[in-house]
Amino acid sequence: MQVEAAVSTGGTQGVNASRSVMSELQVLTSRPLVQSVLDKLPADQRQIATGLGPDPVAVLQSGLQADVAQGTDAVEVAPHGPNAGLAAAVVSGLVADYT
Repeated sequence: MQVEAAVSTGGTQGVNASRSVMSELQVLTSRPLVQSVLDKLPADQRQIATGLGPDPVAVLQSGLQADVAQGTDAVEVAPHGPNAGLAAAVVSGLVADYT
């Protein structure tokens, strides 16, 4: 899934991404945003998340990979985890809350 940076970065690309894009990556995977998404998930998905351990937000955060798409100011977010449905719901929620 790709998300456009909320701040114009003047065309900085790839591994040389500007600080603003790197800041946006941090916001996108931040604990407050992931917690907000978790709180809004349907009850069945929240139940799955609580089964991830004592700190489901940290587990969900550790399963997120966010990078700047090469040659763009777009951000790619890839979820990893044992439950594909939960991972997809979290990424969709992050995008919805972020934009």
